[in-house]
Amino acid sequence: MRALKAKRILKAKPKGARFGVIADGNLIRGNLLCLVKQGKYNKVPILMGGNRNEYSAWLLWYLGPEGKWAKLWNVLPKGGNKEISEILNEEEQKTFALTSSLTSRLWQAQQNHSVARFMRQHQDNVFVYDYQWGGTKGSKVDFVLGASHANEIGYFHYGGDWDWMGQQTSLTEENKAARHALAKAMMTYQAQFAHHGTPNGVAQLPEWKAWSNEKDGVKTMNLDASSEPGSAELKLFMTKREYIQEDLIREMEESNDEIVQKFTKMIAKWKLVKLECE
Repeated sequence: MRALKAKRILKAKPKGARFGVIADGNLIRGNLLCLVKQGKYNKVPILMGGNRNEYSAWLLWYLGPEGKWAKLWNVLPKGGNKEISEILNEEEQKTFALTSSLTSRLWQAQQNHSVARFMRQHQDNVFVYDYQWGGTKGSKVDFVLGASHANEIGYFHYGGDWDWMGQQTSLTEENKAARHALAKAMMTYQAQFAHHGTPNGVAQLPEWKAWSNEKDGVKTMNLDASSEPGSAELKLFMTKREYIQEDLIREMEESNDEIVQKFTKMIAKWKLVKLECE
């Protein structure tokens, strides 16, 4: 492979192939989730997780009703620094917030929590995080984007000084202490995991327990920090938080909000399937 030119590799790409796992019948011999569920994978320590607002940016890219959600980019300084109330009224804000929450939890249910549950049947060392930090709570950027997709990268790797989706908007002098404390803790967890196969070690941090499939067992490590100006208080603790696809679909259907239902189904429709394995 290394000797091949890039053009030849790109030419060999199957028609219609997209970003993601391709079951080629050789290296990946079937549906990836089915292989994990059946235990047909290499069992190594796993550290995985998702963010509170995984789908927030996609809602803006999907425009929303009458294109209003796309205009929420304008609350960022580079977009005009508008107030949310200039774009959405109170009821529209509730609809956007619920849609963001539902689609994000559906993403976690399918991409993280169901996978963790499958893996835990075959191995003990499965560690899952639930990343909550999206800037100062109650701020405009926290409402619109929050703990958006890829936001945690800036904390696991860049010391809390990088905000891709929010164009650095969530980074303020007032929350600097909290950001840096959270990043230090997350980088420490990750370093200990890389060295020892567990996020726990000599550092004085709350114990990160493995995912439990027991009904009342702990599931995820909450990764968050204070919103109080100048505070470096961390909010690191184990939760019993587990998102289940069927429960979230029921919540969507019971919302009685046609817009919530429309956009949740549209964005998450490829997830709303029953996994059938041979």
